[in-house]
Amino acid sequence: MLANLLHVPEDLRIFIGTISTVFLLYIPLFFYLYLSSLIIYLFNRPRYNQDYIIVLGSGLIDGQYVPPLLASRIERAMTFYHRQVKKGRPAPKLVFSGGQGGDEKLPESVAMQRYAIDHGIPVEQTLTEEKSVNTLQNMQFSKQIIEADTDKDKPRIIFSTNNYHTFRAGLFAKQAHLKADGIGAKTSKYFLPNATIREFIAILSMKRHQLLFVTICSLLFAILAVLLNHLN
Repeated sequence: MLANLLHVPEDLRIFIGTISTVFLLYIPLFFYLYLSSLIIYLFNRPRYNQDYIIVLGSGLIDGQYVPPLLASRIERAMTFYHRQVKKGRPAPKLVFSGGQGGDEKLPESVAMQRYAIDHGIPVEQTLTEEKSVNTLQNMQFSKQIIEADTDKDKPRIIFSTNNYHTFRAGLFAKQAHLKADGIGAKTSKYFLPNATIREFIAILSMKRHQLLFVTICSLLFAILAVLLNHLN
């Protein structure tokens, strides 16, 4: 391999080496910032004075049953609900958010609502958002439902999802102009590393314009490095 490398023209080695160096600096730094932000977000503790809790949906088992991962999101919201009531404050409404996939027999939000009702949440304290197909739409459409349901100018809102998903969901809430913090349900340890990496890749995709900018800059640096080599 080293012998092959020696036969590569010097300009090409400088060009490739400069681009590689830029990305070897950018990707680890971006991952560090992402992981740091995620950890900080996990320590967020919203006050027990919320008006609404948006519960973000995910796929159903056999197109109609709540799987364990989704159940953990609902249970995290219900735990917050009960703690707020225990403190003598008005119960928040749970907004179950999730549309119906092509292979599903009912909207995810309806299955989630049934799960919560079966576990003691009064039906009048629940709302369903049945159109969304992704997290951004979860936030956008849930916001519309809340605005139609409340007479408050600035209702207090949080969302419930899995802990690895809280940071990216928060970014989508910001995109939807929804002021809402997240609470995260625990995720199985064996699943967490894989989920965290997938979230990182998804955030990279969200930041594709930034990634394009870094790519263009790396190309310019590489061209400059080749030109400087010729000047020397």
